[in-house]
Order: sequence, then C-alpha cells, then structure tokens
Amino acid sequence: MLGALLLPALLLGASACASPPPPTLALLDTPESSREIPAQIIEADFMEAESIRFAGADDDRIEYYLGRSDQADEVCVAIFSPQRTYEFSGGCAPLEHETFALVRASTTPERVAHLVADGYTPPADEGLTRVSDNVWVEILG
Repeated sequence: MLGALLLPALLLGASACASPPPPTLALLDTPESSREIPAQIIEADFMEAESIRFAGADDDRIEYYLGRSDQADEVCVAIFSPQRTYEFSGGCAPLEHETFALVRASTTPERVAHLVADGYTPPADEGLTRVSDNVWVEILG
C-alpha cells in the first residue's frame, strides 16, 4: 500500500522539476498574410523569406517584421521606415529568454526592438512601448 502512495508522489516531484518549455513566438507559425514584405528586407537575405511576418508598426509608422534565420533556433527582427526606405536595420539572435534586445535602429529617434516571447509582458518600469505581443520598442531620444 505504501508503494501505491509513494509512486504518485514521486511522479509529481519529477514533473515539478522538469525544465520549462523553450520560449516561442506564435506569430512565426501563422499563415502568410497578403501584406507585401518590403523588397529591402527580403533582399537583405538574413531571414528565410517564407518565414517573414509583419509584426506591427509603432506610432511613428516604423514597421517591424519577424522571421526565422537559417541558423537553428534563431529568430530575426527587421525595423523598416517606409517613409525613408534607406532606414532599415535587422538582426538575429537565439530565442532563449522571455525578452531580449535584438536590433538597434538608427531611425530618428533611435530605437531598440525587444522581441518578447509568447505569454510574457515586460515590466512597466523598462520603458518599452508595445508594438505587438512579440515586439516592444525602446525609444532612445
């Protein structure tokens, strides 16, 4: 009888110690939209073209795009100014944490895009502005 009580307790203990699942960005698994991806982003060739998704735009109409890198477990963000097509920045990093700064853009004002994993909201005191569930922006100026 003791064995019957001990086994469920051991199973509960084992499941409590399991490592958390890796962070995800559900936007990357959504169907492609009909929105046209700027040629500059596709031609930059740092994101797999078929994985690029529009993530949103901020109050200055700066656009943010997410995509997968050709490197395993890396995600990318592109910051694009449609008003000034020469203002384009992008970069990739491993998706290992709930939030991480990824790209600093030399737009006016300068900004840093933070990719945020599904289900996570950055603390209010970090001074970030929400563009979408997965992209928050820090304005530097």
